[in-house]
Amino acid sequence: MIADGGVGKTKWLYDLLHCIASGKNWNGFPATADSRRVLIYQGDESKHDMLQALNKRGFRPGTEVRQRTAVRFGWNTDAMPILYEDAAEFQPAIVMIDSLTFANRYSLYDENRTEYSRCVLELNKFAAETGITVVIIHHTNKNGGSRGTTSIRNAVSEVIKLEKDTNPNANPQEKILTIEKSRSRRFPASYRLFFNEEDFSFSLLEEVGQELGSPDNSTKDRIIKFLQEHANIKYEAEEVAHYISTSPANARRCLLQLARDGIVTLDEKSFRGTSKLYYIARESEDCSTENPLPSVTIESSPWHNSENGSKACQKNEILQSSEVYNFDCTTLHNYMHNSDAQLLNISVSHVEEVSQPSDKGVVHLSMLENEKKPELQIEEKTQINHAQLHNSVIIPENDCLTSTSEGDEVVQGVVHEVVHEICNGDCDRLDDNSDILQSLPPSPLKRDNFQEKGIYWSPRLNNQVMVWKLFKSLPEAEVYQAGNPTDKIRVKLSELYPLPEFKVSEEVAVLDEHKKFKDRVFTISAVHSGGIWIEGKTRAGTDCYGPFQPSQLRKLSG
Repeated sequence: MIADGGVGKTKWLYDLLHCIASGKNWNGFPATADSRRVLIYQGDESKHDMLQALNKRGFRPGTEVRQRTAVRFGWNTDAMPILYEDAAEFQPAIVMIDSLTFANRYSLYDENRTEYSRCVLELNKFAAETGITVVIIHHTNKNGGSRGTTSIRNAVSEVIKLEKDTNPNANPQEKILTIEKSRSRRFPASYRLFFNEEDFSFSLLEEVGQELGSPDNSTKDRIIKFLQEHANIKYEAEEVAHYISTSPANARRCLLQLARDGIVTLDEKSFRGTSKLYYIARESEDCSTENPLPSVTIESSPWHNSENGSKACQKNEILQSSEVYNFDCTTLHNYMHNSDAQLLNISVSHVEEVSQPSDKGVVHLSMLENEKKPELQIEEKTQINHAQLHNSVIIPENDCLTSTSEGDEVVQGVVHEVVHEICNGDCDRLDDNSDILQSLPPSPLKRDNFQEKGIYWSPRLNNQVMVWKLFKSLPEAEVYQAGNPTDKIRVKLSELYPLPEFKVSEEVAVLDEHKKFKDRVFTISAVHSGGIWIEGKTRAGTDCYGPFQPSQLRKLSG
C-alpha cells in the first residue's frame, strides 16, 4: 500500500480491517468469513492518534471487532521471531505493518539499494508459511511511485496506490485507489472513493473510466448476492444464469469479469473437457447462508458440476475470539502507567488448555476505558541526596527499550547472528504472568547485600534506582528512579542488579575489526543485563547495534 503522507492510506486500511474483522462486505467486495482476527504493527502513528482513529471507525470498547484486534508498537523487521510468535498466539488472518520505513529503520542499507528489500522477502516467506496476509504501508517518491529500490515493488504480490483526486471539480475528500500490480486480479484498475469524516469509512463511488455506469452492473450485483447466499457451492455459468434469470452468455461474461476483479473465485476442472466453476468462498459454521439449491440439468453440459455445500466447505481453523479469549474484568490486576497513551491487555482465563493459544504477546484493543492508573502511595516529598544520583542513567528515547510501571515488563532484544539490534516493541508483554524476567541472568545480590539509600540497576526499568525502604517480611523494596525523585515505586529485590560498568551516554569503541566498527566512536543508548546497545552517527542518520558484552567495548571517556 503506497501513498503520499496525509492522503489517508492508514485510515483506508483501518476501514478494510474493520470489514474483515466484522465479516462485512467492503463496498460490494464480499467478505470471505463471518469474522477474522487482525493484527496491527504500528510505528508511524502515535498511540493516541491510532486509538482515536480506530474508535471513530468502529473499533469501540465492548464491540466484537475490538476483541478481534491486537496491536504491537515498536516492532522492526529484525525481530521476525516475534512476528511468528504473535501469529501462533493470536492467529490473525491479516497483519498490517505501518510502515516499511519504520519497521526497517535499523537496516544497514540505504533504501535505494536492492539489499534494503530483504525484509520484504522475509515477510513473503512468513506469509507463505503461515497463510497470513501481510499488508505493508510504504510512502511514494516525488514522482508518485514507490519510494526506494524497485526490488520492493517486485517482491510483493499486490501494489495498491491511494492518492488525492486531482480533478479540479472533485470534492476534497475524494480519493483515487489504483491497483497498480496484482497476481490475483485484473490490473491496472482505478476506483474513485469518498472519505467519510463522520466515521472514517470509505465509500466506493465508481470505477474510473465507467463514470456513466455499465449495463452489466445490475447482473453482477445479482450474481454476487446469489453466490454469497450459497457460499462455497460451485456453479457453472449456465446454472447461475438459470437462477438469476439472465442469458447464459450474459452470465458467463459477467462471471469472467467478476473473477478477473477478484470478487468471484474461478475453479477450472478438466474431465472430458474443461469446466469453469464459479463460487464465493466463505468460512463459517454452516458455510452457506441458505441450503444448497437443487441441481439444474443443463443440456449443454454432459455432467452436473454443482457441489454439495458441506463437501465444498473447508473447516474454519481460526477460532472465534469468544472461544479463545475469556475476558474477565474481575481478574484484571495489571494497570498501565498512562491510561491515555497505552492500550490494555485484559488478563486471560488461567485454565490451561493445549488447544488454546496464549494471548500475552500483543496488546488487545479490549475494554481500554476500564484501565486504571496505578495506586501509588502518596507521602510527603522527601529530601533526597541528589549527589547520589548525579550519574543517574536517563531512559533513552528510542524504540529499543521501554520504561513501564509496576507489574509491566521490559522485553529484551533477540540475539541475531550479527551484532545489529533487534527490538521487539514497547508493548510486548503486559500481563503479570509473563516469565520474561525469569529468562534474565539471576542477580548476584542477596537480601543482605541491599542497603537503604543504596544505588542499584533495574533492567526492567532500564534505569538506576535508589532503595528508599526495605521490607523485613517481604523480598521487596520501595525505590526512586533516577530522574524522578518524587514518585516511589515497589520492586522485587530479585530484579535489582549491581551498577553496570557502562552507563548510558558514555562514549565507547567496539573491539572488533569489522569495517563498520573500525575507527568509529559510539554512544551507549541502553544497558540491560542481557547486553549493551550502542548507536553511531552516519551520513544517512543514526545506526543502532547490539547487544554487546562489556568485554567487547572500550570506554573512551570517564
